[in-house]
Amino acid sequence: MNVTIHLDRGLAERIEAEAKRTGKHPHGLALEVLRERFPQPVPTPEEVDAMMARLHAAASDCGVSLPNEALTSEAIYE
Repeated sequence: MNVTIHLDRGLAERIEAEAKRTGKHPHGLALEVLRERFPQPVPTPEEVDAMMARLHAAASDCGVSLPNEALTSEAIYE
């Protein structure tokens, strides 16, 4: 999703000045400040459990498992 924000001249000038002072691009600086102000929400324990269940389901049936001997540094070149 894209959001367009129109800045007044004063705010745009302050962002540009701070970006120049810190050696950052104004766009990157604005994103950094917005990410600090609006951090990612922390998932609930139920959301974590659901993510782990999906991850486990995706990784469970991956076909044939190789024997340990097939994973040695010599065996991978055979």
